[in-house]
Amino acid sequence: MIAYTRSGREKAALVDLLLPSEVSRSLFGFLPYHDPHFEEYLARAVGAAPESNRIIVLTLEDDALSHSDQLADLYDAYGSHVEIYRIISIDDHTFATAFEARPAGITARNAAYLKSLMGSHELRIRTNAGTDLSVLLDPKYQWISNRGSVRPGSFVILPAGEVATYAETISGRFVADGAMRVNVTHRLPSSLTDNPIEVEIENSRIIGYQTSNPVIHQFVADCLRRANVDRVGELGFGTNYGVRGFTSLNSHTNERAPGIHLGFGTPNQPETIVPYDATIHLDLVAAGGTVLVDGDCTIDLTNPALGDGITHPPLVRDQDVAGDCCARGCNLIATGVRFV
Repeated sequence: MIAYTRSGREKAALVDLLLPSEVSRSLFGFLPYHDPHFEEYLARAVGAAPESNRIIVLTLEDDALSHSDQLADLYDAYGSHVEIYRIISIDDHTFATAFEARPAGITARNAAYLKSLMGSHELRIRTNAGTDLSVLLDPKYQWISNRGSVRPGSFVILPAGEVATYAETISGRFVADGAMRVNVTHRLPSSLTDNPIEVEIENSRIIGYQTSNPVIHQFVADCLRRANVDRVGELGFGTNYGVRGFTSLNSHTNERAPGIHLGFGTPNQPETIVPYDATIHLDLVAAGGTVLVDGDCTIDLTNPALGDGITHPPLVRDQDVAGDCCARGCNLIATGVRFV
């Protein structure tokens, strides 16, 4: 079953073309955010499916995880017989690069990162562009691992490739020379390779920033005017080794590229653990870099040492489950708010 928004029609057609002829399939379009007919379309597509041991649902849309409640109802109806894959970046760059990385390879990288990072206390993060951050971690904050693997009852968010947590404190200089990603609709170019954003952070709050692009500068200012968007709500590391470069679109794929990203605003922890909220989640991405862990081992974010026999830890939030990518019950990655 392939469900797509208007912008996803071309990619849906390509997926349909690549499927073997013996695979039964149905396709339908839907409106993002709110579609009063979505449940009807979904029921019709499920009803048309032959009796089978597996129902695979693929949704394709730009910025949102729309209609998550209706899709999640399929788990109640069909249990482990249904798998739901949600592609939230449908640009050419994503399809040309991000899906080269297989779940097993991403899992190996995530496992290696988590082996070094979970239980650590101090990080020193540097990049060639000038990032120099001092980070203190606390084990009370959960780690999140997105790796493209199936877990019963959970959406598989694609493209995959990220480990992330919330830091007790972050201070220093952060140079976002990769891209920005924000949960509002906008038309600005998101790549920052030609116009990096340099951010000064003290005790997990932005105290200053600069960029040579006046339009981007104003956009960030508009974001920061909202409550708590100056707070670092996420510390993330991209682990999708297939992603090369950054797209100018407001794409989740930019976060998956090997490197570091800081999410400002909405934290990626439950409100019972981090008791503040924000209406904006602004991700700024830096390419590559190294992480010195507790003054001992160093992780090269571009070419990490994976080792042998490292298993993925079980006590980690294993996916961006049920559309809740920020742990705050969000059904939408994009809010539908338009800035520019």
